[in-house]
Amino acid sequence: NLWIYDENSYPSGFAGGLVPDAMPESRGRGLAFREETKPGKAGPEVVAVFRLTEDAAEDVTDKARGSDPLPEGKYLMASVVRAGDSPWYGGRCYVDLLYPGVTEKFLAITLDPYQKEKEIGGQFGKRVPGSFADEPQLKPADGLPWTDDLPQQFEKRWGYRLTDHLPSLERPVGDWKRIRHNYYQTLLDLFIERWSKPYFDYCAKRKLEFTGHYWEQDWPNCIGVPDNMAMSAWQQRPGIDILMNQYREDTHAQFGNIRSCRELSS
Repeated sequence: NLWIYDENSYPSGFAGGLVPDAMPESRGRGLAFREETKPGKAGPEVVAVFRLTEDAAEDVTDKARGSDPLPEGKYLMASVVRAGDSPWYGGRCYVDLLYPGVTEKFLAITLDPYQKEKEIGGQFGKRVPGSFADEPQLKPADGLPWTDDLPQQFEKRWGYRLTDHLPSLERPVGDWKRIRHNYYQTLLDLFIERWSKPYFDYCAKRKLEFTGHYWEQDWPNCIGVPDNMAMSAWQQRPGIDILMNQYREDTHAQFGNIRSCRELSS
């Protein structure tokens, strides 16, 4: 039997640079924070600007976009940054898997050609059981995961504006535990809706099994993958990739770590 490996290198999603080549808007996005004493006029990449005090953060974004400069002080700037090119990504970049249409473009570039080849496509569900994805993730650029419509998706789910509370993602101010929970839950929802389900459905229609793994060994860090178990639910044959041949019992131990196995078997 022959399993299709969906990628040139990893993490899955960029297809050796062919996805960002065909879809420049797929270039990965991140939300980066920096402190400034003289922020200057906020450019289009700036999502929000906050004046910091000892225990609070005041939103001064509208003033920062105005013609009058802000007075000197302590400010937190939240800006969108884009993934850089790298030889690892075929001279291109990793992609924003939450941007609508990126997963579909990736599947069309990566798996459609196999289906068109009679010797391979004719064996889908037979000698070719399925496709393996390797560590797709949500942190393609510096900072925290971001995509263009994340604020709208967040407000739709939780009834308040994420951009009003961005400092809570970066430091313990305000109701930061609730804000962070809601932020990561929104990321997870979108990751399932825009990556896992489309991949699962693509394979189901072609009698393939979607397999592979996410970043289970990085738990409990939830930046790249908020919830491995929720993602695995949308694979016909969920998998893990436990590599390190050593005996350890700490949180990040891989060899002999039964947590991942129990998650999948459930």
